[in-house]
Amino acid sequence: MSRDITNSMNFALDFVANRPGSSVTMIGHSKGGAEALANALITNSNAITFNSAVLWASQNGLSIAAENFTGTMLNFVVDGDILGLLNSFLVSTRVLVEIPIGQSIQLPTQYEVPWHIMASFLTAAPTALFVNALRNHSMEAVIQALREAGGDY
Repeated sequence: MSRDITNSMNFALDFVANRPGSSVTMIGHSKGGAEALANALITNSNAITFNSAVLWASQNGLSIAAENFTGTMLNFVVDGDILGLLNSFLVSTRVLVEIPIGQSIQLPTQYEVPWHIMASFLTAAPTALFVNALRNHSMEAVIQALREAGGDY
């Protein structure tokens, strides 16, 4: 487990313990999303993430917390986000077998990713594939996508 996740979880445990009876929601984007997920699991709190990195609960000693989790997790993912594309690739090749916890909500692509290039993910020219995938990862893209999606978000 990384030092950042350990520090984040320790802070979250203290934060929640000092607010008995309060409803706490952990929020994060990218790496902070994985930290928010870990914090929510360890404190049995809610989490909202945006284009989150994957939290490997089983490899971070959080399997039992995940099994007993009763909070709510919403994972917002902009279609074409670089981490979402990587996670999909890892799942399709069975490198990633851990199933995300909570509800994943797909948001509309903000910067078009050339899908014909996606077929050759490993051999694609980095600039052709990654520029817009990285742009889709930004909080600016998340905010635009949430506005476009409308609804109760």
